[in-house]
Amino acid sequence: MLTSDDFSTYVADLLCSTYDCVDRISVRGYFPLGQTSGGLLTWWNELFPNTLLTQQRLRTLAGDF
Repeated sequence: MLTSDDFSTYVADLLCSTYDCVDRISVRGYFPLGQTSGGLLTWWNELFPNTLLTQQRLRTLAGDF
């Protein structure tokens, strides 16, 4: 039984198969700001102003996804 919800209809052209249950969605993209250390720091400071960037904070942020 195939049912279609609004989200499935919206992304139908982007999917190459059918799925019964979506566990997670992976989006590939090029993020030029993250390709250099200065760009990464600029992104971090815009996301979390006045917060020191540490490996632990990056790991925690990555774990949220």
